[in-house]
Amino acid sequence: MNNIPTVYAVKKTVNCALNGPTDLLTFDCPKCGKTHTHGYGEGHRVSHCSDSTLWKHGYYLKEKRDDV
Repeated sequence: MNNIPTVYAVKKTVNCALNGPTDLLTFDCPKCGKTHTHGYGEGHRVSHCSDSTLWKHGYYLKEKRDDV
């Protein structure tokens, strides 16, 4: 499982009616073409693609930063 890819996502802050401002990580999926949104924080994620075979073992989410 060392071949799990890293996907770079951008941080977005949305205003949630229940919790107020909430940080998320989002990216445009190169495999299914849809935008995927995950809770904020880097690390392993399960794919949100409707075809579960596209990212069989998921991916590592890393925040894309302008300062790096």
